[in-house]
Amino acid sequence: MAAKSSPRRINWPLVALGLVVFGFGFVAVTVYGQSLRSAPSGSTAAVLVAARDLALGSVLAPGDLEVSHLNSADVPPSALSTVASAQGRVLLIALRRGQPVLANFLTGAGASSGSGAGSLHLAQGLVAYTLPASEQQAVAGYIEAGDRIDVIALVVPRGGGPTNVRTVFVDVPVIRIGAAGQASGAGTASSLTVAVSECDAEYLTWLLANAQLKYSLPSGLDQAPAATSGSCPGGAGGVVGVSSVQGRWPGLY
Repeated sequence: MAAKSSPRRINWPLVALGLVVFGFGFVAVTVYGQSLRSAPSGSTAAVLVAARDLALGSVLAPGDLEVSHLNSADVPPSALSTVASAQGRVLLIALRRGQPVLANFLTGAGASSGSGAGSLHLAQGLVAYTLPASEQQAVAGYIEAGDRIDVIALVVPRGGGPTNVRTVFVDVPVIRIGAAGQASGAGTASSLTVAVSECDAEYLTWLLANAQLKYSLPSGLDQAPAATSGSCPGGAGGVVGVSSVQGRWPGLY
């Protein structure tokens, strides 16, 4: 007869050790997975953004701005990061709420008060152009940086006749009053620096030589974002003369 086999004995200490190792492994994997899900996808950076919709020509105040944090890869190259870096400067384009504020969207530091000789940072497609000013010509000194003005031309036709009057430009953004570095409160400035297209700068040059210009200041409730000319008949590489002026403003000259 075959001998009876003895029952297999279970090594309980080894089983217990295996369960402990499995438990530690399960906890470690779970914690590691949660840390991966909660970790940020990349580093972030502080970026100055518009706290509300802002119109072109706005003089920026602290309430217009706020600091947000964006993924570093999404931050534009010339983005600003502090309210102080933009406060008091003039906005050269319209901004939507939450849109980053870039250095080239603003005029130089101190433009709102006429002090400081910081360089002008103009939006693409615009040039700075200086208009003469006087008390009667420029609304007795009430025009300030950040305002938008209308330009009125008074033209005496060749050969005589009655003077023709026409508003030739509307909603022109003023980016500086007087010369760079001029102290504020020094009386009526002798110049206004505005932002216009190269085409409009050429027409303004012709009008200054052939007409008298005056400026009007619309109510702040009526001012709208400035609109530069979309086309340039006879200018920006062409020749601005009587025919092109007559084509743009029929009956003016």
